[in-house]
Amino acid sequence: MPELSVDIRFAFQPLVNLHTGGVVAMEMLARPAHGDAQSLLRSAAHAGELEQVDVALAVAAAQCSSDHETLLPLHLNLTADTVAAATPTLAPLHRALHGTGREARDTVLEINPAHTELQGELFLAGLAQLRDAGYCIALDGVGAGKHSLTVIADVKPDLIKVDREVVAGLPQDSGRVAIVEALLRLAARIGAELVAEGVERPEQVAALRRYGVGIGQGNLLGPPHRRPVTTLPIAGIADFQASVCPPPLRGRSGIQITELMHPAVTLPLSATGEDVRTILSDRPTVSGVVLIDSEGKPRCTLDRNRFLLAVSGAYGHALYARREAARLGDEPRVLDADSSAMAALKLVRSSVAYRRYDDIVVLDSDGRCAGTLCVGDLIHGIAQMHLEEATTLHPLADARAS
Repeated sequence: MPELSVDIRFAFQPLVNLHTGGVVAMEMLARPAHGDAQSLLRSAAHAGELEQVDVALAVAAAQCSSDHETLLPLHLNLTADTVAAATPTLAPLHRALHGTGREARDTVLEINPAHTELQGELFLAGLAQLRDAGYCIALDGVGAGKHSLTVIADVKPDLIKVDREVVAGLPQDSGRVAIVEALLRLAARIGAELVAEGVERPEQVAALRRYGVGIGQGNLLGPPHRRPVTTLPIAGIADFQASVCPPPLRGRSGIQITELMHPAVTLPLSATGEDVRTILSDRPTVSGVVLIDSEGKPRCTLDRNRFLLAVSGAYGHALYARREAARLGDEPRVLDADSSAMAALKLVRSSVAYRRYDDIVVLDSDGRCAGTLCVGDLIHGIAQMHLEEATTLHPLADARAS
């Protein structure tokens, strides 16, 4: 793999939950000293070194991320050409991520459109290998002709990133709204989640949330930064309103728990009380920790308040610091990722009083921990949904929008 011959720095840009305002992941963006990353890749393609330079960029991004520890999922960019190349091409990236201590399941590979003629069979085979290794897959730049609908259907990505050209027309452009509607329906069929790129205005946030797009990325939400951010520079994201009141998309009923979900803070089942205490002390916004087995399945949860009370007593540290934290854990409250917010509320109501506000663990199709749901966010999300429904039904809503 050739060394990068140009001066490149990297920036972190957050992906944000549009319902809660929480940061759910970080994307590493290459910033060459001259030009941009796409120009660099085009030049590499002309020189016949596209895959090598592409992997070198991803390796450098992974190494840069290790200098700024974050528990959030990490997004790295690759071209479709690199994915379709022979397996050894990506070996340096696998080694780099392993060297940083980051698990493949906590890494999202964003696949950008090909720069050369792509052989579909090799591309799908390469994606299958990456999935077998544990990576999550996102398709980038969707909706602007960069990935066909058939490719999306064949790939079945975990995330579909809606191109900024589509998002720029929301909510006024009915054609752009139709594109979002089509992608939402496709995503629902294949089990993917939509991410809106290029979010620049509050009315876009309000419209996307109303349509059912739960995650956004853009300068309004958080511009690229030299260090990862855990809180947003703006407040009150859930209160953003659209100047034009867009109706909910056809067939849109309620919200799913994945729209309110946060990345889970996980530790292995063997973690000690001191391991958990360190996490909670260093990160005051973390409400709990999920202990998982070797397959990523939740085995118990540790509520922040109850755990810290237990270890802060007169003998708490002596009793639990070097012992397994699972001794203080509770059985996880779990729901499948396709569950509705109302199903989550029913689970909360049926819980014993002292656990009513514990986080809910969201499971993927294989029973692994996909994230956690905060009860406060759940209640706020349901209230916001009913408020928006009432606004739509108000007899003066159409008059205000016109």
